[in-house]
Amino acid sequence: MTLFYSPYQFIPIDTSKTQDKVEWQPETTLNHRYIRHDAWADDGISAIIHCKVTTLSPLAIGNFQAESTEKIPSIVTPYSHANERPAIPANSLRGMIASVAETMSQSAMRVFTAEKKSHYAYTSASNLLGKDSLPWNSSRTHLTPAEAIFGVVEESIESEAAHRNLASRVRFNDAVAEEGVTFSSPITLKKLDSPKPPSPAMYYSAANGEFISKDDLKNHKPNGRKHYLPHSNNAQEAWKTAFQYEGEKDAKDQNWKQHLQIRPVPANSFYHFTLNVENLSPAEFGLLLTALEPAQDNNDFIHRLGLGKPYGLGQITLDIDKIECINRKNSYSLQGLTQPRLALYSDDKGKRNTKLIDTIAWQELQTLANPQYSKDYPVCYPFTTKQGAYSEEEGYQWFGTNEKEAKDYLKKITIGKALKPLESN
Repeated sequence: MTLFYSPYQFIPIDTSKTQDKVEWQPETTLNHRYIRHDAWADDGISAIIHCKVTTLSPLAIGNFQAESTEKIPSIVTPYSHANERPAIPANSLRGMIASVAETMSQSAMRVFTAEKKSHYAYTSASNLLGKDSLPWNSSRTHLTPAEAIFGVVEESIESEAAHRNLASRVRFNDAVAEEGVTFSSPITLKKLDSPKPPSPAMYYSAANGEFISKDDLKNHKPNGRKHYLPHSNNAQEAWKTAFQYEGEKDAKDQNWKQHLQIRPVPANSFYHFTLNVENLSPAEFGLLLTALEPAQDNNDFIHRLGLGKPYGLGQITLDIDKIECINRKNSYSLQGLTQPRLALYSDDKGKRNTKLIDTIAWQELQTLANPQYSKDYPVCYPFTTKQGAYSEEEGYQWFGTNEKEAKDYLKKITIGKALKPLESN
C-alpha cells in the first residue's frame, strides 16, 4: 500500500454564508450604488493595481495547439508578445483570481452546465445546493459577490431567448515577462487525464460526505470548488513523459495523441501586470485584494496557472506592488484640473475589508494552497500498487478497483493540518 495526494481537492460550498447578495432588477432601476455602469458612487473605489508574478515551477500557457496525430504529440505554441517575449494572457489571470474570489465569498459556482443529461447539470444538484450557488438562471433573483464584480451571463435550460448579462468592473491586462526571460527547449508532458465517469468519488459524495458509487449518483452532492494542490520541489520532474518516440511502430503503444509538447518559461522568472477596477464598494475591493494575496500571517500561498497543473507546472506567487486610486468625482470638477489624477493607496493587509469573505472557506483555501500541508506524500494521479506514483499506464485501473472494492474518497479538509491522503490499490 502506498499513500498519495490527489492533484486536486475541493472547498465545500455553502451559500447560506454568502454576504451582500444583490437583488437583480431591470437594468434601469438596479438598486445598488456600485454595480451600475452609468454612475460612480461617492465612496466607490476606482484604481489601477500593479502586480508581480514569480514562477516557482515552469509555466506553460498556450497560444495555439496543433492537432495531434498517432505519430507525434500535439505541439503547443506558447503565448507571447512581440519578439517572443513570454506573456500571460489577461483572461488566464482573470479566471485564476475570479475562482479564488468565488471560493472565499461563497459565490455561485460556474462548473455546472444546463445540459440535463450531464452529471454536471445544475438541475441534479438543485435539491442539495442553494439556488444562489448555481449558475445564473431564470430561478435566481440575486447576484453573488463574485458575479457582481467580475460580471456574469445567464445560462438557461428553458430556451435560447436573450439572456440577462452584467459587464465586469475589473479589467485585467496581460502580464509581460521581464527582459531576459525566454522559453525553455521543448519537453513532452505526461498524459493529462480527464475525470473518470466510472468513479464519481473524486467529484461527488453521499449526503454524509463519504464514498458514493456511480449507481447512487441520483442522490449525490458536489464536493465543492476544485483547486489544485502545490507540489514539493522533489517532484518537479514529474511532468515529463518517460516515453521516447523512436518511430511509427511505437506511436500506438505510447499514445502520442494524449501528450502535449510544450516550451515552458522556467522557474524563478518574473512577470508584471496591471488590473483596472471601477466603482467597487469597500467590501468588494477588499475581496479583490484578498483574492490576489490570500495568505495570512506570512504563510505561503501558491496560485496555479496554465498547462500541466496536476503535475506541478504553473506554480506561481503573486504580489501587489502598488495601488493607485482614481478620484472619479474630482476628475470631472475644476478642482481636478490642478490635482494629480492618481493617488497612492495605502494597503495594510491586516486591515483589509473582509466583510464578503467566509473565514472558513478562506482558511480551507489557504490550507490547500500551502505546500507544507501536502508535502508528506506524492501529489499525483491515482495509481495501483503495481504501477507506482507518476505512472503513465492505464490510469483507469485505480478508479475501477476503487469503485468495486476499496471505496476510497477525498476527505474533508482540516484547517492548518496535513491533508488526508488516498491509498493505492
